Amino acid sequence: MADTHKQTRKKRGSEDSVAVNSAGWLAVFGAFVGFLLSYSTLGVLVLSLLTEPLSNTFGWTRSEISIALMVFVVTAVTLSLPIGVLMDRRGVRWILLPSLLVFGLVLGSMYYLTASVTHFYVAYFLLGLSAASTLPHSYTRVIVGWFDRQRGQALGVAATGAAVGMILFPPAMTWVLLHYGWQEVYLAGALLVLLVCLPVVGGYLQENRVATSLRDYNSRGSAFGGLVQATKSSKFWVMFIAFSLLGFGTIGPIPHLIPMLLDMGVGAMSAAYALSFYGVAAVIGRLICGLLLDRLPAPRVAVAFALSPLAACVFLAVHPDFVTGLTAAALFGIGAGAEIDLMAFMISRYLKITAFAQIYAVIFAGFYVVGAIGMATLGYLFDKYGTYTNGLWFMSLMITAALVMLGGMGRHSTATDRVQSDDNIS
Repeated sequence: MADTHKQTRKKRGSEDSVAVNSAGWLAVFGAFVGFLLSYSTLGVLVLSLLTEPLSNTFGWTRSEISIALMVFVVTAVTLSLPIGVLMDRRGVRWILLPSLLVFGLVLGSMYYLTASVTHFYVAYFLLGLSAASTLPHSYTRVIVGWFDRQRGQALGVAATGAAVGMILFPPAMTWVLLHYGWQEVYLAGALLVLLVCLPVVGGYLQENRVATSLRDYNSRGSAFGGLVQATKSSKFWVMFIAFSLLGFGTIGPIPHLIPMLLDMGVGAMSAAYALSFYGVAAVIGRLICGLLLDRLPAPRVAVAFALSPLAACVFLAVHPDFVTGLTAAALFGIGAGAEIDLMAFMISRYLKITAFAQIYAVIFAGFYVVGAIGMATLGYLFDKYGTYTNGLWFMSLMITAALVMLGGMGRHSTATDRVQSDDNIS
């Protein structure tokens, strides 16, 4: 009889595990689509494609257009911390879903941009306001709650959505641009958010009991208690500074890749396919990074992937031509493919996950704010010297510093941190 009860409990436990695992991977699918149609693909990437058309239409310089991206990014990441607090205390969905709706509407409103550069900046400020809740801390917080042993793999698969967007959207949006116009590019992006992203994320990105336990715990404590505790750790500050420097050298060149290729005499569609090449490399990078994080110490993985954008900057600075541009696009893609899942994984292993969304928001803010400064800096140096070479050498120094810091972080926890009771949420 006892054996029968044991077998019954084992069978029920197995069935529960399968159900939980299935629900977790459905959440990964929802996050994948969220990343696919995200702030990076429909914010940063779209403006990268439209740099030349906007400049030709309105007479804006590349540095002026880069400032719009800086406004967008700084606005989004500045708000990500208070939004992270709300997500830790109230949950993700009730903040994320309305934000996706507004993000799509604001993106569509850019169909009506005028020649006023102030109008341009205000539009991207509003886009940043609406995108703040759609940053990776929302999607990764849900996934960290579902997965422990396969956490790196799940984060890698979800984050691959942004890389897939880099593959699909450059040629697709360039086709829209060439056959219709830059206004229709913004309109197409808005329709994708409202008709695809919002329904899929709303249907599949569900939080599990771990997220519920964390939410209940955080709702009883100080709003910033978990974050304050994390800032007492040297690991927090090493990650914050290192990822910020890494952002300067990996995000900074992204909106300039197509202008670089156009300066080399490459046609618009060929340049768009080169950016898709970046996306293919990013998919490979994110999947491999996710698998390696579950098997190797995270600092080793971080160093390996940081070497790729470093090599890309050096190659472009030394010998800028079409072949080098394609190679650099792939190297930037491999390195950029690791940032979201690598950051989330290292935070969840080196620090407590009770305030995961807040901690991720702060480190991601440093990553993207400094990355946005990198975008504007590269545009400014190009306008001043007529070449990207000086800016690329500067970026290579920033990546080297980040590589050294991440490589020296030491061992991290491999023990499970799933929540069983309030006693171990600290």
